[in-house]
Amino acid sequence: MAGRASSRKSFCCFCALKYVLFFIFCLLFSPFSTALDTIIRNQTITDGETLVSGKEVFVLGFFSPDEGSPNKRYLGIWYSGTQPRTVVWVANREKPVPDNHGVFAMGINGELQVMDGKGKILWSSNSTAKSFRDVPAKAKLMDNGNLVLRRGEVIQWESFSDESNTFLPGVIVEYKYLRSLEERQRSSSWRFHF
Repeated sequence: MAGRASSRKSFCCFCALKYVLFFIFCLLFSPFSTALDTIIRNQTITDGETLVSGKEVFVLGFFSPDEGSPNKRYLGIWYSGTQPRTVVWVANREKPVPDNHGVFAMGINGELQVMDGKGKILWSSNSTAKSFRDVPAKAKLMDNGNLVLRRGEVIQWESFSDESNTFLPGVIVEYKYLRSLEERQRSSSWRFHF
């Protein structure tokens, strides 16, 4: 009897082990997205790596307008899965990375930066706030195409408030760029949302 109880016990342990291994296998190879949509301090996105919004609608990464010429690289946001690539926002449009060694990172004070391979800053979100330096910052690519930099629950900077030539739902356009037909004579600091 003792031998039978022992073999039954080892059989049950073996079955339990099979279920645990099956569960781990399912987690490792599940169809759920493992792409990152957030960057925090001490994390970088290098040329060839991307952030992908939660529902995989938008991608942030380095690109060249002319794919055959990698000597001008830009950090941008584009629609995922479209050909040709539809770019909706570009960070370093004035200063491209001269090669494929670009780095997107969060600076020591929490601002977002695009740097070349030597560490020279080509673009910055200029979004430091002394009162929030002790609060961890994170930047998240949202499903509406907005890259949002937060410290706690406070929005420090967002790509929708950065000048662009593309209008997406939720983009903020300040008065200096848009005028109302009725308010032609009045100056105001209106902000328009689309």
